[in-house]
Amino acid sequence: MIDRYTKVVLTIIAAALLALVAQNLAGGSRADTAVQKVVICGDEVGSNCVGVDPDKNGHYRLRTSAAPN
Repeated sequence: MIDRYTKVVLTIIAAALLALVAQNLAGGSRADTAVQKVVICGDEVGSNCVGVDPDKNGHYRLRTSAAPN
């Protein structure tokens, strides 16, 4: 019984791996190359937003500013 269970489980895993390979070969998954800008603000009117600014050393620092209207 364990032998049949193991064969069934391994067959399901193999089928799933083949499906993933077929999906990748068909071009089903592509990364989007566009930059997505994100704004993080509080949910209250007039709350602050968080932004990211590079410094002179190439590091990034968080800053807060007023929420856009």
